Amino acid sequence: MLGRITLQARTQRTLQGMNDNLRTLERLEAQVASGKRFQRPSDDPARVARSALLRSQGRRLEGSLETAEVVRNELALTDSALQGVSNVLIRANEIAVQGGSDILGPEERAALAQEAQALLDETLGLANTDLGGRFLFGGTVTDREPFALDAGGPTYSGNDTARVVGVGPAEIQPAPAGAPPFASAGGPPGVLDALTTLRDALSANDPAAVRASLDELEGARGLTTASLGQVGAQQSRLDSAVDGLQARADTVEGLLGDTENADLTESIVDLQLQRTAYERSLEVVSGVLRVSLLDVL
Repeated sequence: MLGRITLQARTQRTLQGMNDNLRTLERLEAQVASGKRFQRPSDDPARVARSALLRSQGRRLEGSLETAEVVRNELALTDSALQGVSNVLIRANEIAVQGGSDILGPEERAALAQEAQALLDETLGLANTDLGGRFLFGGTVTDREPFALDAGGPTYSGNDTARVVGVGPAEIQPAPAGAPPFASAGGPPGVLDALTTLRDALSANDPAAVRASLDELEGARGLTTASLGQVGAQQSRLDSAVDGLQARADTVEGLLGDTENADLTESIVDLQLQRTAYERSLEVVSGVLRVSLLDVL
């Protein structure tokens, strides 16, 4: 009787071992087929938890990089608008030099006044540049055109508060805040002020006033150059922030791969060993069952 109990216990232990081997075998086969270390949380709870944390970090970094691209587009558009203003000022300076000549007559200055008005209109459009309905040069007031022209000259309806966007640990200002370089806001004349002065002097057929407008145009050029420099500094700041974010994203991606991806060579070797162990278990059970049957007979 004791022998049968011992034999039964051995058989149960062997069958339990076979079941364990079979589960391990299934897990390794799934690893080889999918290339992943785990198929369900119960396969490796610690790795699953680490994977979830890394994926969360990756999503945050991806969101920051997407924000960076939006800001990059804004900065590029801001730079393009200011470059356009700089080109306008080059032509305006040529018109002022030409219109300030005493050999020009009223009709010729009137024609130049019309061109100055066209430059003024172009600059107003650049000052009211928007991206997807968000106006760039109004500070934090982005839902309406910040600049307008009336009989008294240019007006500004934005504010002086810089709009900043967080890109990772960096804060980026997509566009200069406040009226300059487009309008004076109580300071030196802006581009719209200088162009208005030039147009009015040409319309009045006043060569001395036209020559005097060159100083305003030069001052406006200085304001525009300063704004372009500010934008360039923000672009460099953004590039540095993106480099840091991308490096972190690459690191997280590598760690995630190490956590989730199976070593196929190792998995295949383990799978072969497990198959061999399972086959040996079958042989053991087969032998035990033969012994048990002989005892009965």
